[in-house]
Amino acid sequence: MRKLIEYVKVIVKNPCLQEHITTLPDTDILVVYRQDDTTTGTINWHPLCVISCKTSFHARETEALFWAMLARPSKINYVLVTEDSDRYNVEIQRRRTELGSCKEGNRTRRLLESFLDRIYIIKKYGVEGNDIVKDMNRFHSVFEKAEASGYRGIVSRVFDDYQRKPHAEYCNALRPFDDLIFDIMKWKFEKLG
Repeated sequence: MRKLIEYVKVIVKNPCLQEHITTLPDTDILVVYRQDDTTTGTINWHPLCVISCKTSFHARETEALFWAMLARPSKINYVLVTEDSDRYNVEIQRRRTELGSCKEGNRTRRLLESFLDRIYIIKKYGVEGNDIVKDMNRFHSVFEKAEASGYRGIVSRVFDDYQRKPHAEYCNALRPFDDLIFDIMKWKFEKLG
């Protein structure tokens, strides 16, 4: 496991010491796959992705992009999960999506699409009846269906409040949170060849 942690670290300059040091990127969640080699008795850990979880506009635009750029050489998928929280403003007339559409995306969306491997939108839980436990139970049958199809071609929006308007337009880079689960499974199979 120590080898895996060292692999995930990024190199940064330390001006006080005038040297390069390694540090972990903003790793809210590090998804790994454990592979037991029964022939040699060894355990191999494969990093599948780093998930950055952000709710604020500032954190998405600065922190997630910064760490994604530094982590690029490691070839680990670096993704963002966000609520697009302005959609939940208590003042209905002030509700908006910070991520816009594919054709009319703002600067933040363009940067996120360019430098992150994916952006996933998730509901804001704890408001207006959104219940994570109910959604997990609803998602169980979807996941079983996805497993049978090799995690491809499944359309699921259990964890995204996609009917709440305004809503950012999906594209190849911006997806509902449900797709993260399917993508992790696909990345696992890709790592194993």
